[in-house]
Amino acid sequence: MDDLQKAVEFVNKFLEICKSDTSGSKIEKKKKLIGNAHKKLAELHSKLGNANDAIANLEALLNIAYEGNNKQGQAEAALKLGLLHYKEGLIPISVKYLTKHFDLARTLAEGSLIDSARVNLGIAQSNLQIDKYFKVIMSDVHSVINYLDDPKADGNKK
Repeated sequence: MDDLQKAVEFVNKFLEICKSDTSGSKIEKKKKLIGNAHKKLAELHSKLGNANDAIANLEALLNIAYEGNNKQGQAEAALKLGLLHYKEGLIPISVKYLTKHFDLARTLAEGSLIDSARVNLGIAQSNLQIDKYFKVIMSDVHSVINYLDDPKADGNKK
């Protein structure tokens, strides 16, 4: 019904019910349901523009995946955390999570996952270094201008 706020309320209620269920049976199924709730809440909060709430739910999802030694779940949560932090302009944190995602993708040995992880990490890492690049460029503007005027020249003009 496109009422994202109402969806957040219902998923939060579902999450509370799952967490309050004290029956010891089917603990793994319960953890999976809690993880799915956190995943859905992260998605909803992201769509609503609530980055902090989305990040909190993704971190909870990542912790659940670590507890269950779920490498696929860890990779997915790390990727989403990396991309969300990147979107928020938190590049160093983004690189940290995207590095985790890349490392996990390599352990899963899925070619296309490794390739996309490498690209995402490379983009984030390059953005982390962009300020240094501009400082180098700006430190010798005349050489840059000379190069732009005649890129085929070898720099030995007299």
